[in-house]
Amino acid sequence: ELPEELLPPWLVRNPCYQVTEFAHWGEVASLFQKYYQDSTLPPALIVELDQLASRFLGEPERAVEWLRTVQRQLRYFALSLGEGGVVPRSLAEIWTKRFGDCKDAARLYVAGARYLGLDACAALVSTFHGPLLADLLPSPQVFNHVAVRVRAAGVTYWLDPTLQPQGGSLGNMTLQYTGWALPLMPDTQALERLPSMQPVQHIHCEDVVRFG
Repeated sequence: ELPEELLPPWLVRNPCYQVTEFAHWGEVASLFQKYYQDSTLPPALIVELDQLASRFLGEPERAVEWLRTVQRQLRYFALSLGEGGVVPRSLAEIWTKRFGDCKDAARLYVAGARYLGLDACAALVSTFHGPLLADLLPSPQVFNHVAVRVRAAGVTYWLDPTLQPQGGSLGNMTLQYTGWALPLMPDTQALERLPSMQPVQHIHCEDVVRFG
């Protein structure tokens, strides 16, 4: 039976089988954790963060203002040659050259957020197959993007530093995809569900059409 056209990419309608060398998702996360655990920051970046910290005292305000700084300062450009396809560049290179892809943006944001006293980590996601991930065997190949998880004032937020500067408060920041994410933390053992996307506005329209 042929699958219908225009099916969402997370619906599988063809027979398939999976093979993996990983026992659980924590083993996949452990492959990438070390690239997002920076403890030494470039002096120029510290100056920027200290200025931001002096202006914004609350965790939510610091989280959202640092997000906008990264979104504004970092021009999106991917260098996916060799290890560049899976490993972010160094913080010094990212901040000095002011360009990078999702891995670089996530590394920069997480390092800055932790310096500001925030609980932040990078997270692997899939912009195409997100809702399907929980039904797949653990593998790094099912992901195509890196987002960020931030916990501020007891609330968990999911952010994307590669987007254009987003306005509004931290609670209004939303991802453009749903499904599951893999936080790159030492205690990660399973996927974490992303929040479902909810419409911000509801618009009701009625038209009256008369014939004759």
